[in-house]
Amino acid sequence: MLCFSARSANFKRAGRRPFSLALVLSVSSLLPAALASPSHADQSVQVFHSKPEFVSHTGATQISFPEDADSALPLKPVPGLLDYSCTDNATGFALPLTSPSPQVHITAPFADTYICFIGPDWNEPNTIPQPRKPTIVANGTDTYFLSVTFPQGAHAVGFELLTNFAAAETLVLNLSDGRTVTLDDSQLDTAPNAFEFVGVATSVPISSLELYTDLGALQNEGIEGILLSTSRRISIDIKPGSFPNSINPTARGSLPVAALSTSDFDARSLLPSTIRFGPTGTEAAPLRFAVEDVDANGIPDVVFHFKITETRIACGQSEARLTGTNQEGQMLFGTDSVRTVGC
Repeated sequence: MLCFSARSANFKRAGRRPFSLALVLSVSSLLPAALASPSHADQSVQVFHSKPEFVSHTGATQISFPEDADSALPLKPVPGLLDYSCTDNATGFALPLTSPSPQVHITAPFADTYICFIGPDWNEPNTIPQPRKPTIVANGTDTYFLSVTFPQGAHAVGFELLTNFAAAETLVLNLSDGRTVTLDDSQLDTAPNAFEFVGVATSVPISSLELYTDLGALQNEGIEGILLSTSRRISIDIKPGSFPNSINPTARGSLPVAALSTSDFDARSLLPSTIRFGPTGTEAAPLRFAVEDVDANGIPDVVFHFKITETRIACGQSEARLTGTNQEGQMLFGTDSVRTVGC
């Protein structure tokens, strides 16, 4: 859905093809590309249409975009056009632009010549609605193609999109276990000529993805934001066996928090030395832990015990987070509700 087109009079007079966005977004990857045949979405993939819900569920953070489209990239190939800049489509650019450790690299292999940012003062009537901030587009093709690869595997990726009149997108996820999951337009469910959000979260790491859209040579499509999380969400249970999870923030003693195993996650793979628990998941280290099947599903879980006052849970807070890594170095997190008492 990163197909943007600019059917500009300037391009016609110069004998050039109109702008259309065909991007490949990539990050240097240590993971092999998935080779499996496409399949439809399964239980390992969740689709989000609400950005706040996506961020709350995944902990994804915004990749930094340039503040100014006009000076973001080195080239301005078309005289008379405003608030844009471009670079060679095959070379592309990395984001954040000035970071020594970029999170993503973007190219547009099917574009004629350029991959660009356009901004709010873009002066061609081929983008509806008008961009609100620097937005990624490219020129010269009707089909948009975006490919994103991740160095350690992404568990959640979100796109803030500017759609064209067709709003016909397909998202292909290449998972690290070799499966390919395809989400079609009916599942992504984006509205035409609108600012839309689409996010995906997976239990199996995404090694790469492709994003397609159509009819970009008639009207621009673009990406105005990308969100990313490399952490996998797991299920936790604060005070197993009780609900609500009442906590007196000033009480002495410890608080049990269970990391729950599932058919595709073994809580015993967590490294206790990396575990933290509290409002942000950076506060208390566990006093001790034990392996037990707390949810009686026949799969061993791990119960960590934390000193309550070290968790820094304060009166009025409604959620707490557990974070850590497993033996493979994968970052994980889980959240559960809390009710503070004695305040």
